[in-house]
This record gives sequence, C-alpha cells and structure tokens, in this order.
Amino acid sequence: MKGKCWEKLGRTVIFIVATLTIFAWFSASVSSPAVRFTVLTLAVPSSGIPLPLQLVLAYGWQLQVAKEGVGHPWWTLGGFGVDFVTKEESEDDLKTRLLEVWKQTSWNPLIVRQARSLSSQQIQAWKREPMEWLRWQARTIAIGEQIASLDPEQPSRIRLDDVSAVLKRLSRYDLPLLDYDPANRSWTFPTLPITPPTIRSKFRQTLKLPLSQRAHVLWWTVAKGDPEIAIMVGELLGGGTGAKWFQLLRGDKPVAYHAVAQVQWTVVGSELTLYAATVPENFKFARQRAQQLLLNLSQGKIDGSEFERAKKLAELRLRQITSDPVNLSRMRAIWLMSSRSLSEWENLPERVQSLSLEEFRAFCRSLHPTAEIIALP
Repeated sequence: MKGKCWEKLGRTVIFIVATLTIFAWFSASVSSPAVRFTVLTLAVPSSGIPLPLQLVLAYGWQLQVAKEGVGHPWWTLGGFGVDFVTKEESEDDLKTRLLEVWKQTSWNPLIVRQARSLSSQQIQAWKREPMEWLRWQARTIAIGEQIASLDPEQPSRIRLDDVSAVLKRLSRYDLPLLDYDPANRSWTFPTLPITPPTIRSKFRQTLKLPLSQRAHVLWWTVAKGDPEIAIMVGELLGGGTGAKWFQLLRGDKPVAYHAVAQVQWTVVGSELTLYAATVPENFKFARQRAQQLLLNLSQGKIDGSEFERAKKLAELRLRQITSDPVNLSRMRAIWLMSSRSLSEWENLPERVQSLSLEEFRAFCRSLHPTAEIIALP
C-alpha cells in the first residue's frame, strides 16, 4: 500500500514538472519575438581572375566579416562571391563592415594565409565529388585556364602582391552587393563592368584516375537561350527517376550506378551537365547513350507528355529556389550579373507556364553537345 502511494506521488510530481516545463516554454515563445534574419550577397565577375585567386578572395572576405555575419562563399562560371546572413537589426553594421573590407587594397598576411588554407581544402572537397571535380575541369578548359589551377597546392602559391593587385582593381568600383530596400520594395545591385569570357564549346579531355576503380564521364555545354527553358531541360533530363537520363542509365538495364543531369544558371549562360559513373566495362555503353540522348535533343525528339512533366517540375524548382533565402539571393545576383532585369526574374513562373512545345524544341536544337570530360582508372 505504501509503495503504491509513493508510485502515485511520483507520477503526480512528473506530471506537474512536465506541465510547468511546457508552460514555461510556451510563455517564452509568446513573449519573445522571433529572431529575423537578412541575407546580403556579394557578387563579383571573375573575368581575368584565376580560379585559385577567386577562392582566396572569397574566403578572405568571409574571414574578415565573420563577426558581423555568417558567410557562405560560392563560385560559378563567370562569377563568384559570398552570401552573408545576419540578424535583421545588425544589417547596417554588416553593410558598413563589407564596405570597409571592399575598399581595403592590402590584407593582413595572416588572413591571406588562412584564406589560402581554406581554398586548398575547397579544391580537395571538389576532388572528392567526381561530378563537381569534372565540372570544374570543364569550366577551366572552356575559359582557357590550365588544369593545374585545380591543384590543391595552387592556392599556396598566391602571393600577397597578387591579392593586392586584384583588390586595387576592384576597389575602384561600387560595392557589388545585392540589397533589398523594404521601404521601396526594390533591389539594388551596382554591378561591376563585366567582360564575358570567351567560351570554348568544342573540346574533349581524358583524365586518368589511377586510384579509382570507376569510370566517369561528363558532357558539358553552355546555352545562350532563355533561362526558363534551360531549367525545363534540366528537369526533362534529371528531374527524378522518371527523367530521360536516369531512365537511359538506370532503367531496365542499368549500366551506371550514378546518373545525374543538371542545369545551372551562370553569368555567361545556362550550364548543362550530364554525368555518369560506371564500372570500366560499362563505360562505353554509358558514353554511347549520352551521345544518343544529346543527338535526340538536338533533333527535337521530345513528346508532349515529357514536355508537360518538365514544365510542372520546373515550376516546383522555381518555388524551391524562392523558399531558400540564401539560394534565392545568390540566384538573383547571378541573374543580374548576366545583364538581365529583376522584372524578367519576377516573370519566370508565368513564362514557364506559357512556353510552347515548339519553343522548347527550338531551344534543344540550339544545344551543341561537343564538350566532353572523361576520367578513367
């Protein structure tokens, strides 16, 4: 009897403690306003700046503004920068600090040393992701850089004078910061003068991976057509297990264990990537199917059901971009750097909905599938 009383008392105490905990949490949630964040994107054209130096600059900016905001460096074809996230009430402090750093033409040697170390780690990370590594191989070849620029040791060879020379050139221009003005409901972005790089659209490069037991292939091209159609091509080829590229390589008779197709918006166009990873004996079949797929696209062999599926997935992709503030800010910056207006950005969903099958086929016919990167064991 005594034991049951203690058991009952214990349950009562647990119930009271749990109730008070929930009440305290609820009271704190109601009384404390939610913390609101803002995102600012620093975006710089990469013309004339080698990739290793782009890495060092982006990490250097991140390190010097770490107290005012969390930085996320990024790089793409034709541009690079940093996304900064901070509390809404700290936005002005972040802008002030960014402007100070932007005008600095010489950096503390310790900052440069840390930035070089982080840059080497970034290249190592790309090398561990075969698709990303091969894509950067394609990018460097396409704009005339040497393969050695992807060497993890390359950033360590960048001198203080190299950094200062670029900083002096950039500091002559306004801070290229994508910023939203709530009062006027408008975006501002004072872009730097952009000289689009000359893109080599015809090349084939074979690389050796002596430690790999796999074979990798990547087809790569940059389209000059409408970005809203390009995003549909990405969904047609790589939007889920029902997409063309996946079905060709992972369908009834799988010949690859990775089959990924993507379209990315860049400063110089829409970048199309077809990537496959397979064992060496199946590599030939994967490459043949890639050639056939791109040939079919260039001939406009797309039926109505595939087109409608790609359109629906493209609409979902645009919503996904909009739901991620950091990604959205970066995409807007890249969009503006490519000399497009924000009114065009706002009309993207409507434009996707109004696309016709003939417009889509015409875009696919304009693709030039002549750039290929192969990595063999």
